[in-house]
Amino acid sequence: MWRWVIFIGVPVILLGAIIYAALTAAEPVDTVQVMRGTVEAAIEERGETELPRTERITMPFAGTIEPIELEPGDRISDEQVLARLDAGELRSMRAGAEARIAAIDSRIALNDDTRLEDLALEELPHIIRSVGLAVEAAGEQVRASEARVGFAGRQLERVREIYAEAATHPRELDEAELLNIESEVDRRQDELSWRAAEAIERAITTLPQAVEHLKQRKALARAVLERERAEAEAELARIDRDIERATLRSRGEAVVIERHVDGAEDLAAGAVLLELGRPETMRVRIEVLSSEAYAISEGDRVELRGLHGDRVQEGRVSGIRPRAKTVVSSLGVEEQRIAVIIEFSEAAKAELAEAREAGRGVGAGYRVWARIVTDAQEDTLFVPRTALYRGEDDAWHVLAVRDGRAVAVAVEIGLGDDQRVEIRDGLEERDQVILSPDEQLSPGQRVRPR
Repeated sequence: MWRWVIFIGVPVILLGAIIYAALTAAEPVDTVQVMRGTVEAAIEERGETELPRTERITMPFAGTIEPIELEPGDRISDEQVLARLDAGELRSMRAGAEARIAAIDSRIALNDDTRLEDLALEELPHIIRSVGLAVEAAGEQVRASEARVGFAGRQLERVREIYAEAATHPRELDEAELLNIESEVDRRQDELSWRAAEAIERAITTLPQAVEHLKQRKALARAVLERERAEAEAELARIDRDIERATLRSRGEAVVIERHVDGAEDLAAGAVLLELGRPETMRVRIEVLSSEAYAISEGDRVELRGLHGDRVQEGRVSGIRPRAKTVVSSLGVEEQRIAVIIEFSEAAKAELAEAREAGRGVGAGYRVWARIVTDAQEDTLFVPRTALYRGEDDAWHVLAVRDGRAVAVAVEIGLGDDQRVEIRDGLEERDQVILSPDEQLSPGQRVRPR
């Protein structure tokens, strides 16, 4: 009988002990101590490096570009020759423009020669006076001729009367008639000479005005020639400017970002030859959700990763674009994002410069992770974010380890990021909380920190 009791009872007791031990055993959990320190609110996004200003070297005018020897990555000094255009045709055009200016100068010199006009204006008053005297003399001659005509007429009448009385020879009558005719002819000739002299006088008196008009016309012609010369000089200046522009030089130090032309080519005006940039002005551009952008301010500290392995480099927010744009995420969701510009700190710039000197330069378009610190709270309690969970009342809770058991504690949180969250109320420094509480772990359960 006792054998059966022992045989059956002992296994039952052992089984009960095992079940009791299983039910009352402490669950091993990962815990962390509530710490005091600095908690930051931050926004993390992926971005890329960019050069805020790049300079495109383009064809200043249509022509033939000579082969460009520069390669991407070459450093450029100030006033260094970047490219050259074939300027042979321009030089021919310049020679033509110079010849045109020389011809215009000759025409101006010929037009400016007014010695003949000046001499005429000096002598014409004397000539006019002489002609006036000649006109007066011709008038006197006409009056004398008229007197002779009168005398010859009267003489002819007397001879006719005498002849009628047969008191004279017929020859005397003929001579009287001839004298009368000759005097009349002389009078007419003298009148014609007088009128001709008057016409000459009238013509000569207009000569000074005509000479002055000629000088005025020469002055107008000079103005036209001067305009032609100015146009020719402007053309020559344009050609000289194009000849100067045919040699393309850099404006300041830079680096060749890209070369768009290889060998000699005929290109149109404006065709891109080279793209230059200044690596020391490199910055970072990220795009954040518009719902997060309100928390970002210019001057916010930024931690940058990815340019030199795991090394963290510092930067500052230097600008926030005023307009958002719609982008489609990798999951096909439309998002409103705003561009944020980040400038490297002086220390980071120095590191990048050293890397460039060592041949490990960072170029435009490099991927980088940026963590923008939007707010910070120093000397405050914090726990890892994974220790938090939402309770049934939708409040934040943690499972604290107290007297070997998991205890649900409601907490008030403050600032936080993906790593740590500020605890404003509910916990004390050095309290133990469970990391990533399992859903199977219930409050009041015995636990054992690992």
